[in-house]
Amino acid sequence: MLTGGTVYTLTGREGPVAAAPSASPSGPVITSAPPITPGFTQAPFASVAPTPATNTKLPDIGVMLHEHPDDAVHLAAYLQAKAPFNAFVREPSGKFKAVGLGEEPSLSPDGRWVALNPWLKFQGSDMDQVNFTNLATGEKFTVTTVKKPQQTWFPVWSRDSRRLLLSVTDEKRERITGFALIDVTTKKATVVEAEYHDDIRLTYAFTPDGTIVRGYGNGKSYGMEFYNLSGQVVRSMHWVGRPPRAPDWYSPSGKQFLTVCPNGEDLCVWNADTGVRRATVPKISSEAGLLGWFDENHLLIHQPGKGKKDRREGEVRIVDFTGDVARVLADVDPLSASLQWAPVVR
Repeated sequence: MLTGGTVYTLTGREGPVAAAPSASPSGPVITSAPPITPGFTQAPFASVAPTPATNTKLPDIGVMLHEHPDDAVHLAAYLQAKAPFNAFVREPSGKFKAVGLGEEPSLSPDGRWVALNPWLKFQGSDMDQVNFTNLATGEKFTVTTVKKPQQTWFPVWSRDSRRLLLSVTDEKRERITGFALIDVTTKKATVVEAEYHDDIRLTYAFTPDGTIVRGYGNGKSYGMEFYNLSGQVVRSMHWVGRPPRAPDWYSPSGKQFLTVCPNGEDLCVWNADTGVRRATVPKISSEAGLLGWFDENHLLIHQPGKGKKDRREGEVRIVDFTGDVARVLADVDPLSASLQWAPVVR
């Protein structure tokens, strides 16, 4: 249930695919894979406080936060997975405020807006929708997206906080057929059927400059594809491995991105412009969840409990490029809530 994803197995682009009516007959521009130097690449490490300054318990979801004022990332929002299914968002004071009921909250990077995506669809309407609340002014509005039986899931904010991107799924939530792009200023959604209909685990995301990107898989190789606003693939990096379901695959600077390596075992850090591998992160369990970036040289990993009895226990860890744990950020029960880890708004 952890929003931010898992190190998952992809079925790839197998089965039916659909070409968008406007798809270019010449096909996408495919970039050739650059030479890859195997092994770990040393990088300068940013400082991570070795011990927390506070330990805060959230009893409603069984989470214990181990935080420091200098932390770059924290728990920004969550939705209870059990009754009463309240949604909470973190205020600048650090306290959590209830903002919805049965709706997955997603806080914008600037901290102004929370998008609330209903888990129970089509209550009183045959249109899916996303609710928005301005946390500073209290302004609220609703944007409709797709018509039943299609649904919208996996919300991702653009870094400028002006757009929200959602993946459009079929009725059974087995395949993604396109994306919905919501403009917060105009309060309107544009729904696009993509060139390919693919596995639901290949969700859409934004690059730092606002380009739409998505995971790629054909059963043999895995990577990522870049889309235009007509749903056409315009660029590909098929060699980089499987991207996470984290809302942001890219480092804070935007110069690096993260995937599960092509070998399916380690984590890989890549140059965002060239697709050249910069680091191979070892010692990460195959059962670990890949949550994204902590800072430019540290990753955020969810490590589940080891045995059957403590399977519901786990840790959110700050990990460096050698695979070593810099600090535990939280003790979590992954079945208790949908969690959003995001950069601290300062």
